Amino acid sequence: MFAVFWIEIHKQIKMSHCREFDTGDMIAALKFADDLRQRQAAGEYIRHISMSSENTNSVGIPSAAIDYHWAEHKIAA
Repeated sequence: MFAVFWIEIHKQIKMSHCREFDTGDMIAALKFADDLRQRQAAGEYIRHISMSSENTNSVGIPSAAIDYHWAEHKIAA
């Protein structure tokens, strides 16, 4: 799945928006984001245009490997 997020400003009121696209509609999502950027360039009050994707085929909770251990080590100078 893909999602395009943006903020529109009308009379100093910021409204956040999101439009979702199916997994096979990446081209449509990119075109929609580009259309928003063109409207922004034309002077419309549209800000913070971004696109995000999600892998719908992933299994389980997104995280690092269970046995992974991270530690910060300082090197003595």
